[in-house]
Amino acid sequence: MENRPNFFIVGAPKCGTTSLYEALRQHPGVFMPFDKENYWITKEPGFFCPELIARPNLAIDNLSSYLQLFAGAQGADRIGEASALYLFSKSAAGAIAEFCPMAKIIIMLREPVAMMQAWHADNLRHGHEDVLSFQQAIELEPERQQGRRLPIGCGYPRCLQYRAMASFSQQIERYLTAFGREHIKVVLLEDMARSPRATLDSVLQFLGLEIGYPTELSVHNERVALTQGQLLKHRVKNCLRGFAVVHWARRWFPANFDQWLEIGLGPLLGQQSVAVPPCPTFLNELRVEMASEVERLAALIDRDLSHWHRTASDSD
Repeated sequence: MENRPNFFIVGAPKCGTTSLYEALRQHPGVFMPFDKENYWITKEPGFFCPELIARPNLAIDNLSSYLQLFAGAQGADRIGEASALYLFSKSAAGAIAEFCPMAKIIIMLREPVAMMQAWHADNLRHGHEDVLSFQQAIELEPERQQGRRLPIGCGYPRCLQYRAMASFSQQIERYLTAFGREHIKVVLLEDMARSPRATLDSVLQFLGLEIGYPTELSVHNERVALTQGQLLKHRVKNCLRGFAVVHWARRWFPANFDQWLEIGLGPLLGQQSVAVPPCPTFLNELRVEMASEVERLAALIDRDLSHWHRTASDSD
């Protein structure tokens, strides 16, 4: 009998999904795929959101390879995965429901403008974004929606619609329709930061798992200062992707490819920061623009989110 996931951390990106994944996979009753050499595609296989993936190496695109991720799950009470783009995907909720109708769904959120800023920085860091200014990236959304001004080699072009990525209420409604409220748990990043143990225990209880194990909920994949070297490395990688020799190198020497690239680029990989501080006035305007979305979300999840209108956390 094949092992299939029965719970999903569906996003949103930069809202603590990696931290929760790392905590849950320590629990003896949980199996979540893990491969140090292929960390992101095992943690985030992206199988149920193919419409958002523009490069084949960023997701698993066939059922047999997807199910192989869970081959070692014998005896686990809960089998899960954590693909942070499933929440934004318009098709993932229905596809997951068809695959596992009784699945448990964990949704992770944070204040929308903070999420947009962190997602923009993450895309810069990994070469999916080439506009250093957060404000300019937001202003480019209409052009990019038409397929213009997209970065070379961007793996997630639809996900450069930052406002849409942070419009959580419509995304949650798709999951409520597909699964019902009793199968969905919403976790706020601020709760994880303020009360990590209580937050983790509430997730374990939602999954029907015993609490009290020495699992740890700590920060993973936090935002880092962007440097010239980081941006150059990933942009060069994206430009080289079309060459057969690169595919050969990645296939046969996956663990060393980035290291070789850094050695080859040598002194060009500068450590000078490339951060462009966002304009406070623009951030406030963006929060005002997102205020009605925050109010809809607050009603939907039955939480007081009024503090989101006043401030945005800078932590990931």
